[in-house]
Amino acid sequence: MPSPAHFALALNAIDGVGRVTINKLLSHFPTYDDLTRYPREQVLTRLKGVRQASDLVNTLFSDEAMAPYFDHANTELDELRPKRVQVLVPSEHLWPSGLSDLPVNQRPPYLYSYGPAPTLHLPKTALFASPPLVDDSFELSQTLVRLLLNYKTVPVTSAWSGFDVVVGKLSDGASLPSVLVADRGMMHVVPTLRPTVSLAVRNRGVLISPFPMNHGPFDHDARERALVMAAIAQANVFLDPAPKSPEWKAMAWSMEAGRPTFAIAAPTAELPPAVHRLNGEADLEWVLLALGLSDEA
Repeated sequence: MPSPAHFALALNAIDGVGRVTINKLLSHFPTYDDLTRYPREQVLTRLKGVRQASDLVNTLFSDEAMAPYFDHANTELDELRPKRVQVLVPSEHLWPSGLSDLPVNQRPPYLYSYGPAPTLHLPKTALFASPPLVDDSFELSQTLVRLLLNYKTVPVTSAWSGFDVVVGKLSDGASLPSVLVADRGMMHVVPTLRPTVSLAVRNRGVLISPFPMNHGPFDHDARERALVMAAIAQANVFLDPAPKSPEWKAMAWSMEAGRPTFAIAAPTAELPPAVHRLNGEADLEWVLLALGLSDEA
């Protein structure tokens, strides 16, 4: 029986099938066997609004037509196994539940994961930075990371900047895990970040990516990376966010989704009124309160 990961990767291999269609199918039919137990008409109903849905249903119900797509999925999973990379899908317990809050057209249908995936279910705070950072913001953010680590909260960062290296070193110094989210396939992680990834995994941390192993890098994928970061975390902290940047868009989504949303920025920086501005060390307690970790909670 094809596993949920086999099914997801097979769907992705079908020409013209995008994430919205994959998400629609996986939300109703986690496995291929689940799908084939339903009448074609009911599957077609689940694909309302999808272009050429009838042709797709005919493909899905044809063993001969699906065979090359499952072969493709098998080959990919066989190649990932020696690399110790897993494919996580929504129907399995390792999937970060917060991703379900993303709109269907922005939600990854699966994730690539390197490192112990159960870490994704620990309390997490995402820190968004696009250097260069204001010196005061950089210093206060390091204080916040140390505070979060004292409470065994996992920091979530991207996997491309010097700021991410600093957070990785702080986590390693505390012998605690961190989560890194790539904006490209894992084979293309920035070389200077690879030691940080290794340190994270050594401490039970994990690198995840919504992109195939050899994907990118492409500038437009930074937005998806930022949204994944915001969705998997219980609180989000934005450092000197720039308008129209991927981080700014993730900040807007975080507020709309009701996530505790904070910013560390210069006093003169303009931020949305709903964002909680952290001006100094005394304000960092608000992040802990939002996570239910403070002694005052």
